[in-house]
Amino acid sequence: KKGEVLVKKGTLINPGIQAMLATFGYQHVPVAKKPLVGLFATGTELLEVDEPLVPGKIRNSNSHMISAQIERAGGRVHY
Repeated sequence: KKGEVLVKKGTLINPGIQAMLATFGYQHVPVAKKPLVGLFATGTELLEVDEPLVPGKIRNSNSHMISAQIERAGGRVHY
């Protein structure tokens, strides 16, 4: 139907979506790249998750949580 939304904003364009758009005559559509987010943790108290705990140190769990949140929001993480 004319004016009907075929693909919602924010939808990942996979092969099926590409085929549907082609079926309806769309050769070019506006898209956006996923943002690339740089993530780094600082602090002399931080250990990687596979390192044994020692007094005065903590495992770097926040980087993993923040990385997952960035990916959930549609971004790509460079850590």
